[in-house]
Amino acid sequence: MKTYQTIWKLLMVGLIVVACENHDYPKHLYFDRNGGTQTIYGNDCVYGLSIQDWQGVGKSSVSIVLTDSIRVDYDWLSARAVGVGDITAINKNAITITAAPNTTNKKRRLIVRGMVDNSFAETIVTQDK
Repeated sequence: MKTYQTIWKLLMVGLIVVACENHDYPKHLYFDRNGGTQTIYGNDCVYGLSIQDWQGVGKSSVSIVLTDSIRVDYDWLSARAVGVGDITAINKNAITITAAPNTTNKKRRLIVRGMVDNSFAETIVTQDK
């Protein structure tokens, strides 16, 4: 019985560690209503970017051939990763996110996903009204 409990605990700890991993990119990013540009950093370089709403609607860009940058624009947000194919690039683990000014009088949210290895680094971007 103790063997099953030990195995169960190890499995649960493993699931928690995997679920919490975001390749060290922040899980949330905030902009005021004026918009602007912010750069986020993680442990690993992304080779694909997407911006989506909560229903999964959006746009994506993937670097199939290793280029120096990838960019995607959707609605009021744009995201750009630089140094995708260059392991010597200074900002190779950076994603620059730009939000347009919010004139809707509503809080806005979109999800930026960066493809890293076989998983995603996901950041929820919120802009004040």
